Amino acid sequence: MYEVYENWRSGLGKFKWNLISTPFASSKHIVKELIFDDDLKKKTVDDIVDDHSKDLIANQKEDEIIIFDFEGERSLDLAFNLNKEFMINPILIFAHIFHSNGIVGTKDMLNKLIKYSYGLKNESSKYGIFLDYDRFSNKEYNPREFFNNQYRLTEEEMPYIEDFIKAGIDKVTVISQAPIKIDIKEYIDYIKSSELKLEVHLIE
Repeated sequence: MYEVYENWRSGLGKFKWNLISTPFASSKHIVKELIFDDDLKKKTVDDIVDDHSKDLIANQKEDEIIIFDFEGERSLDLAFNLNKEFMINPILIFAHIFHSNGIVGTKDMLNKLIKYSYGLKNESSKYGIFLDYDRFSNKEYNPREFFNNQYRLTEEEMPYIEDFIKAGIDKVTVISQAPIKIDIKEYIDYIKSSELKLEVHLIE
């Protein structure tokens, strides 16, 4: 999994420190249980985002970063496809511990995390941050059946305003499925406290 981690980390430049190692390090025991399937169900860009989102993506400048917040597997599909089609370098900010009975993270998600890492291209200076919308929820669960590996994102996991400025980023765009998660709403408020431009688009 170290090689997979390095594949995702390669090309991230000043953002390489935002790639959290926890999902990679914690997945070692689950990898042995995986059946690698070339026929993994994959979503296309059109399956995940709407026309306005596609316009925002197509017109992204190098001084702009886009944050995508969709459920784990879709986020990985989007990261891989946007890297291939729009040369966007994906910064994965997943912070869960992979566990066979975990609430967050599936074996298919881990399968994609591994497989997609070997097809990434680092030929651009454009970046996207990809989150797992399913990182926490209010749904009840049986603690005897599930391991609670849910988490909320804070400024510790997400880039600081100063990180964006040092990287030459002038604008932050957020594209998320609705309703927006409270932790990202708080992060948006944090960005608003700066001179960075901000655009938020929710997909119902």
